[in-house]
Amino acid sequence: MTLAEFKAWLEGYEASFSGAPNADQWSAIKAKLADVQIVALPALPSYPSIPTTFPRYETTNPLYPTLWPNVTCQNGSEVTQ
Repeated sequence: MTLAEFKAWLEGYEASFSGAPNADQWSAIKAKLADVQIVALPALPSYPSIPTTFPRYETTNPLYPTLWPNVTCQNGSEVTQ
């Protein structure tokens, strides 16, 4: 019996009595519940992981511009890196 079938049975069985189930009704519910087969869910597909670290642009990186030009401002002062 699947979980959906047990749920349908339990809803119908619950309609046959009023109030809380008595000891005999609980025994019948537990007996039916023992027949329920739990089906494992299929495995989820695996995806490539997303990198959590990214390369830093430091002076040791060959793509990092190490020779910045000197900039001369209008007032004559010079700005360097």
